Amino acid sequence: MGADLVKDKVSMVKVIRRYPPSLINDKGIRWLLGKSIKFQCFAMHTFCMLHCDGDVSHCLGKWDIVAGNIRKQSPTIIWQSEKPIKLEESLRVVAAV
Repeated sequence: MGADLVKDKVSMVKVIRRYPPSLINDKGIRWLLGKSIKFQCFAMHTFCMLHCDGDVSHCLGKWDIVAGNIRKQSPTIIWQSEKPIKLEESLRVVAAV
């Protein structure tokens, strides 16, 4: 079974390499090859979670930590406020451990 698994991973890498390069494809290949797949968190840089009540959170994994509310502040003000910056810094410290 172990040899079959290695053979399947090699086959999967070959299939993924047929597609145009992308961050997800590159990380998938690294994982299949047993390498580290660490990458920067893009929360609040390229996306965020918008709750139905207007609350804005960094991501689904941190949905309970509210950075602001778009009914009270513009997205730009929320992005540039102290709360998201502090949360991002704390997440970087946790990721570095």
